[in-house]
Amino acid sequence: MARKRIRILVTAFGAFPGAPSNPTLRIAEGLGRARGRLDRLGVELVTATLPVTYKGLRKRLKRALDEQRPDIVLHLGL
Repeated sequence: MARKRIRILVTAFGAFPGAPSNPTLRIAEGLGRARGRLDRLGVELVTATLPVTYKGLRKRLKRALDEQRPDIVLHLGL
C-alpha cells in the first residue's frame, strides 16, 4: 500500500517599504531547492509569496490554500 504524500505549503512575504528584499523569501526559496530530497521522503513542498498589504494578503493566501490543499502550512514572517 502506497503511503500518502504530505504536502507542505511554505509562505513568505515579498519586499516592503524600508526593506527592498525580505529574508523570509530567501528562506522559502532555499527550501524550494530541497524539493528533490523532500520528494524522496514523501514530502511535496510548495511555496507562495504573499504581498505585504492587508488588502492583497487575504485573497492571495486563500487562493494558495484552495489550490494547494496542504496538510501543513508554515508561514514565515519578519
